[in-house]
Parts: sequence; C-alpha cells; structure tokens
Amino acid sequence: MISTGDITDATPADFYAHSDNRNSSEIILKDFISSKTKILIGGPTSGLNSENAQKIKDAKIDFYKDLKSVNKIGNRTLVIDPLASKRITDGRGNWLSDAFDLTLNNLKDNKNGFFMMIEASQTDGGGHSNNLGQLVTELLDFDHVVGKAMKFADDNKETLVVVVGDHETGGLTLLDGNLQDGWVFGNFSTNDHTSIPSSVFAYGPNSKEFTGLFENTEIFNKIMKAYGIQK
Repeated sequence: MISTGDITDATPADFYAHSDNRNSSEIILKDFISSKTKILIGGPTSGLNSENAQKIKDAKIDFYKDLKSVNKIGNRTLVIDPLASKRITDGRGNWLSDAFDLTLNNLKDNKNGFFMMIEASQTDGGGHSNNLGQLVTELLDFDHVVGKAMKFADDNKETLVVVVGDHETGGLTLLDGNLQDGWVFGNFSTNDHTSIPSSVFAYGPNSKEFTGLFENTEIFNKIMKAYGIQK
C-alpha cells in the first residue's frame, strides 16, 4: 500500500484494517501490525504512539522514517515519510514514482502474484480547495506512475492495471486549454464531493470486465475474479 497521504487514512486503511471510524488512527495502525500486508508506505499519522511503536518493533517490521533510507525491501516494511504528504508544488519530487519502483522490485518475483494499491491522495485536496494547479500537477505525477505500471504489464504479460477514483471532488468543468502550450482552464461548482460517476480504466488481462456501468463496490468482485478467487 502506497499513499501520498496519511498511512492510516481511509483509502490505504481500507485494505488492511477494520474500524467503524476512519479517524481511529491508533487502532487502524495496530490493525496493520497484525495484518498480512507486507508493505505500507506513506505520510505521518497520529496513530504512531509509543504503544504502536513498540508493537512494530516486537513484530519485527522494518520501520523507516523516510523513503530514501530504504535501499531494498526484504521483510515486512513500514515507511512513514513526511515528504509523502507534501504537494508536488511544495517539493515532493519523484517520491511516488520512487515508492512504486521500490515496492515493485520486491513484489514482482512473487510466484503467486501480488496486489499493489497506489493512492494519489492529493488530487482530492486540489478538488476540495478548488486549486486547478494542484489538480494538474498531482494528476501528472500519478499519470507518470500509471505509465510505469502499464510498461510493467506489457513486459510481464499477466498483470492487470486498474485506475479508479473513489469519488469526484469539486465538480470541475474544463472550459478551455491548449495541449501544445501546456495550459488548461476550468470552473469548480463545489468544494465537496459530487455524485458525478467515477471513471474506471483497466489495462491487461481481464480488463474487459471493467467496461460499462456498475456499482463501485463491484470493482472488488471483479479484481477477485481476475485472481481466480470466487466469492
């Protein structure tokens, strides 16, 4: 699990924890420690108290406070890097791409396959703040990582890549732009989430299963089916 936000925030936590409150960071991080998730990389969390820090140590999880300190992943690994939570415009650089490369290098040799979740969480923040510049720069950063995933899928020939948003934020309408000059202009209708349907893009084996209109919860079932796992 990789995120450009809090490692215990809703999206990454959804894959390794069980909680009735998305703000229960201490409980959520404790769930990661006892889960089977091998790699968790992202930004700081209030859930890292002294008790959880000791539990991480007792579980023999390799714990790093910045991504640059990790040369290679071997054991279960937790990276909590303040740089992850910065915007591209504030100097995050290639952090997300580097986190992807590091994780893929460990998982790609697993004979049973692997599942990797990558969250470009700060596109949502750009929508909430009606900041078109933030939306564009964060999306371009994520697009670069999607390109890397697709290239791996081309070489690997048995990897499914799914790109989806959990919701739309801001109600952005694009009004004008110029691809050659590199600019875009638009208007927001809200600073909150909207009911605009989320697009799903899929590439690789079983990608045809992701065409058409369906409830967003069906994505889970479709991924499980792609793995050959039936409900």
